[in-house]
Amino acid sequence: LNSNEREAGHSFTLDGTLYISSGRADDTWSGNILKAKPVEGGGYEISVISELSMFSIETDEECLYVSPGEEYLITDSWRSVNGRKIDLYISFKTSNHKWSEIKALNTKINTAGFEHIPFVTSDHQYLFFVRDNDFYWVSTKEVFTPYQNLAIPDFYEKVNREIVLKFSDETFLDFNGRIVDYKLAVEGQKKLPKWMKFSKEDLTLKGTTQKPTRLPCILIAKDNDGNISQAKFEIIIEE
Repeated sequence: LNSNEREAGHSFTLDGTLYISSGRADDTWSGNILKAKPVEGGGYEISVISELSMFSIETDEECLYVSPGEEYLITDSWRSVNGRKIDLYISFKTSNHKWSEIKALNTKINTAGFEHIPFVTSDHQYLFFVRDNDFYWVSTKEVFTPYQNLAIPDFYEKVNREIVLKFSDETFLDFNGRIVDYKLAVEGQKKLPKWMKFSKEDLTLKGTTQKPTRLPCILIAKDNDGNISQAKFEIIIEE
């Protein structure tokens, strides 16, 4: 498990899998998230988590927490986009056993201070962390926001042909709650075009237009705690 590079945070799951941050992945000395799974006969099979690798390469992760059932991962991370400060980020395990896009926790948790060393209670109800050398705790209602479970591919259609785009009710999931509302928006516009109709009851978009167009769309999900997440995709109407 140990290498010639820096090893930092670690977290075990119920099946004995160890998640660690280590500099061995790219020889930059910065911590990247690795997974060490026990193998028959002893030892570990160590791998980089590919869906988090770009985030890890661009940043420096140290302390991390993985839920015992591997439902979610919370890590602290140094990021240059934040003026070289450390904040907390979260990723969820999706239904295809991949990790969702890693995202920063909200500004009630990530402040101008340095937030790190995350830990969640065994009942998943409270997050403990350190900010500027003091301990803090917060309800995970502030942590477990809707996450994108299924990708939304770009949609192509011809002019004068009806668009029928049905979204799965598992496009977004929520670890400790439920999705209670959906909205569809076009980026940069206050309302949908008149020819587009979106039903949040059956998650279906319909419409027909006579003009070629390219629309950057956003599907927005809201959970029962009022947390909001969104997923972007494009609708391309061609001649």
